[in-house]
Amino acid sequence: WQEENLGPIKIAECPTYEADKDTNSKNCATNCNYEGCVGSEFDVSGFCSPDDGKCYHGVVDTGCTGVASLQRYAGMENFAGSDKVAFCWQEENLGPIKIAECPTYEADKDTNSKNCATNCNYEGCVGSEFDVSGFCSPDDGKCYHGVVDTGCTGVASLQRYAGMENFAGSDKVAFCWQEENLG
Repeated sequence: WQEENLGPIKIAECPTYEADKDTNSKNCATNCNYEGCVGSEFDVSGFCSPDDGKCYHGVVDTGCTGVASLQRYAGMENFAGSDKVAFCWQEENLGPIKIAECPTYEADKDTNSKNCATNCNYEGCVGSEFDVSGFCSPDDGKCYHGVVDTGCTGVASLQRYAGMENFAGSDKVAFCWQEENLG
């Protein structure tokens, strides 16, 4: 994965989900992996906030430069079609972002949450140690996560560089990924 604002990414399939070890998936509806909360239009796709148990998403927004987290700038608009109030957040890895609570989950409109175990929001797949936290691949219905890894610079998608290691404690093979739309 090559993310313009993060740099080159090392990515791997998440460890196998073990329901008895799950501590994260009980907070948010479908773990924030539902239509209107995730999508290519978001730089920060749906995630569950551990602070309030709500789903949020966001986009990089230079209008938030210099605006304190949880504040708005003059003329700031909500996301299209949403009544949830958008606000600025200063994210160290992404920069200034516009973020908002996701629209309310509606089960009858859900097209994304059926593919991956707990929608990839489980221990070992999400966490502060990952720059790209757990997400469900629409291509194979498996969960993946990743970290910034300059060793992936110039390495083709699905390939490894010499000496590349898997994630600690995981038997899943890590690889590089180049994503044209993200960087």
